[in-house]
Amino acid sequence: MSRLEDHIVTTIKPLINKGDLDLVKELWKEYQEETEFPREIAWDYVFQKVYIHAALKKQKAVCEWLDTMFLTFDPIIQIGMRHTFAYARTLLKE
Repeated sequence: MSRLEDHIVTTIKPLINKGDLDLVKELWKEYQEETEFPREIAWDYVFQKVYIHAALKKQKAVCEWLDTMFLTFDPIIQIGMRHTFAYARTLLKE
C-alpha cells in the first residue's frame, strides 16, 4: 500500500500499545474527517493492519470497537476482510 495508509497505521499503533482506546477512536475519527488527503484512503487496508496489531497486543477493547467500525464498510469489502477476524481471534486466545 502507500505511505499514506502506512503513516496512519504507524500513528495508531503506539496508542494501541498503550491500550488507549479513547485516543484511538479520536485519531480514527480525525483521519476519517480529513479532507486534505491527496487521494482517497484505503480504509480496509488500515483497518486490517490496525485490527491485527490490536489482537497481537491483546487489546480486546480496541478489537471490539473496531468490530463496530467494520460495519461501516461496503458489504463487498466486508466479505474480503472476513479472514482478518479468524486470525485475530486466534491471536487474542494465544
